[in-house]
Amino acid sequence: MSAIKSVAVAGATGNLGPSIVTQLVEAGFTVTTLTRLDSKSAPPSGTKAIPVDYTSVASLTAALQGQDAVVSALSPAVADQIPLIDAAIAAGVKRFLPSEFGCDTLNANAAKLPVFGRKVQVHDYLAEKAKDGKVTYTLMMTGAFLDWALGTTLIVDLKGGVTSVYDGGDRESSMTTLPDIGRAVVGVLKHPKETENRAVYTQSASVTQNRVLAIANKVAGKKYETKPASTVEVEKDAHERVKKGDMSAMYDFLRRALWGEGFGSSKDRSELDNDLVGVKELTEKQLEELIAKYA
Repeated sequence: MSAIKSVAVAGATGNLGPSIVTQLVEAGFTVTTLTRLDSKSAPPSGTKAIPVDYTSVASLTAALQGQDAVVSALSPAVADQIPLIDAAIAAGVKRFLPSEFGCDTLNANAAKLPVFGRKVQVHDYLAEKAKDGKVTYTLMMTGAFLDWALGTTLIVDLKGGVTSVYDGGDRESSMTTLPDIGRAVVGVLKHPKETENRAVYTQSASVTQNRVLAIANKVAGKKYETKPASTVEVEKDAHERVKKGDMSAMYDFLRRALWGEGFGSSKDRSELDNDLVGVKELTEKQLEELIAKYA
């Protein structure tokens, strides 16, 4: 495959998109951001913006002319990526990175969780198209966004609430920071052959709830309150809530994937692609400094 030089980014203004755009621009790629027709936002520095109708293959195809790669950072919960994939194929795009960033949805247990249903649909669709030689793809398996998650209750509650410690709190989960995800995207696009039609696994750190709590207690000089919880019970309750239309339960499915046994949340270092894509794991001091920003 020839070198990738021009990249279109969908979802450039969300939680993840800005970090991807920043790293692509700094790495010297020509970056185009796709914006919604009603968007009033200025394009990120160093990029140009093209307004598109995300429901229209024709609109998207026109916007993707001349692009070597598409990176989707659209929220899988609200966006249908199939038209974007079809448009990329029609425009002759070489590589498509879907909005896969997160837990390992190639793990059979994780794939069954409702929160990942659209992601599974998308990468199955891509795999079929790639089989016919119409496009190549890379699935970015980054785990939770470590820095973003520290500002929520996904790992621990550093805002003063009570942390639910799942299944004892010692199960490891691979996570990647937002800047490192941007670096990994750059690494994938600089190594198109080595990353073709497969999952790429990264981590900035492998953490447990108890480890993060211990560091938070140390850097904050206080003891955060905790209570025991079961991911099995959390998943069971989440299914019942979804039946009643409570979609906030999706976050509990995510907790099951992060902390439950058998969901592929922790990767052995031999499984990681950190070296290939240029991601370095945080030192203990760097992890402490990161947690201190939120504690």
